[in-house]
Amino acid sequence: MKRSTSYVLLRAAVVAIFAVLIGRLWYMQIVQVNAYRAQATVSRLQYRIIQAPRGIFYDRHGTPLVRNVASYDVTITPQNWPTSPARAFSEARLLSSLLHHHPGPLRIQHLVTASPGPPTAPVTVRAGVDLATYRVIQAEDLHLPGVGATQTFTRHYLQSYPWPLSHLLGYVGPIDAATYHQDTTGPWRYQRFTLTDIVGRSELEAVYDHRLHGVNGLQSSEIDAAGDQISPWKTVSPVRPGYGVRLTIGAHFQAQMARDLQAGLAHIGLRQGAAVALNPNNGQVLGMVSLPSYNADLFGESSTPQRTRAIDRIYKDPLHPLVDLTISAGMPPGSIFKVVTATAGLSEGVVTPDTVVNDTGQIQPCPVCPVFHGWKALGPVDMETAIEQSSDIYFYELAGGGPQIPGGGLGPRRLDKWAWLYGLGHTTGIELPGENPGLVPTPHLIQATQHRPWSVGDSYNSGIGQGDNIDTPLQMARVVSTIANGGSLVRPHIVAAITYPNGRRALPGQNFDLVPDIARPHFVQPWVASLIAQGMRLGVDNLYGTSFGEMDPRLHAAGKTGTAEDGNGVVAWWMGFAPYNHPRIAIAVAVPNAAAEGAYVAAPIAGKIMEDYFHLKEPATWVDLVQQKFVGFGQ
Repeated sequence: MKRSTSYVLLRAAVVAIFAVLIGRLWYMQIVQVNAYRAQATVSRLQYRIIQAPRGIFYDRHGTPLVRNVASYDVTITPQNWPTSPARAFSEARLLSSLLHHHPGPLRIQHLVTASPGPPTAPVTVRAGVDLATYRVIQAEDLHLPGVGATQTFTRHYLQSYPWPLSHLLGYVGPIDAATYHQDTTGPWRYQRFTLTDIVGRSELEAVYDHRLHGVNGLQSSEIDAAGDQISPWKTVSPVRPGYGVRLTIGAHFQAQMARDLQAGLAHIGLRQGAAVALNPNNGQVLGMVSLPSYNADLFGESSTPQRTRAIDRIYKDPLHPLVDLTISAGMPPGSIFKVVTATAGLSEGVVTPDTVVNDTGQIQPCPVCPVFHGWKALGPVDMETAIEQSSDIYFYELAGGGPQIPGGGLGPRRLDKWAWLYGLGHTTGIELPGENPGLVPTPHLIQATQHRPWSVGDSYNSGIGQGDNIDTPLQMARVVSTIANGGSLVRPHIVAAITYPNGRRALPGQNFDLVPDIARPHFVQPWVASLIAQGMRLGVDNLYGTSFGEMDPRLHAAGKTGTAEDGNGVVAWWMGFAPYNHPRIAIAVAVPNAAAEGAYVAAPIAGKIMEDYFHLKEPATWVDLVQQKFVGFGQ
């Protein structure tokens, strides 16, 4: 009986086991058939990314500023690379021989095993191979699992020495691990970034990287169980080229501006300087140049000993070519800051246009105070004459008070207020990275950093742009634009539009030039701006003006010179606009470590830049020059 029961239980267990197996088989073959079929299909497909052409920068006229040059790279997809050490080394040795042993087989294996990306992400083994090698790798594609030869693009900037576009456009370089992780997991993952992509590394290339990158395409092909390709590549998702970026600059004027600045600097034995030209009515950047500059192509090229040496020279240059002086280098503005002091004095009612100060060449605010000297004894001057001849004594008294402007003058609070209204002490908001906000000195700042109270001498120095005042050329071009347009603070911008890839039409809502970019409208009263502009006009036109003889009379320019001490020497400045009645260009030029005043260093450079902007030719005779003085531009 016992045996019979055991036998029955055994038979029941066997039946139950077979029932489970049959049920599982039915579930796998009937219920899950589609899932396993899909899995089998996926396992027989391999994918590759096709790099999208990077978007193009265009100038205001639609002229390309950069070109994508076809380049050929050899890559390996780790997922499809042989897992057997012997076979992997054999194929690495074959691939190395096809690449003329650069890199070697051990280096190839290291690149595959040390890849920071997922196994499906291709790794560049060698970039920039020639067309013949590219075709050889393509021909061997079926016999080298995981190896691919792809067409990519290198960036070539359409510029020549002295490299006028580098500080605006920047440069590109291979994507790093951190950027790859960010761009493949964040909102930009639809663009299919790979470890073989190039990305923007500086300036506008970096700021607009995701607009320029485009969407990489996707292709697939079948492979057999051994990993060998058995079908041609087919497009799964097409390539979408990057969008274009149209700038406000003109390519020809930008290049000419750089040549003018370089020639002016070379004339006095210097290499370093900056110039900014704006449309004073809407804030468009017409040109921005910082020298010395650098060849941006070097940073996107394949590594060679020559390239490495060239980049090393850039990094070791004591004048720091990678630094954009127009936005990143804060310098004391000197006498061009008197425009701000004049605005504050007139607007706050501390002086009137008719207030006269007798400039004796020196002033002593109190019996125990030090004597402050002016650059020259100018005699009695009103506001217009003080701007025209750059009277230090007038602006000392206006900023800090004195015998002829009692009551302490403006004082630091009111002067600081107007400096801030002009946008000083803050970044301008231009699209470029690395902008220096500058510095507006305050009593609190002096106490915190220098551990002393504010003095009358601090007010005097601030009033003439010395002491602790720090500004950039772009900020001062913005200041003079305010005077030129009658009292509104523009917001400088260099990007005019984001366009479709061909650059012909702006994307909907991406044409930024339709409306002037005004940050603070009419904050300077028109009569104040007009009075200061007239003083600047006299500075160019009158015999005793600090800019007299430095501007072509046909420009009908107005301007202000500046010479500031910065501890390393003299910074020579000039800022102004033209033509006086209907300004179309406002400009600021700064030359650090100059050996002479702004009138003799910066003013001639600014004048030549404006001549080229208006396409002025040399007058045929002296009589022509005199006659042209009274001829406008026919606005």
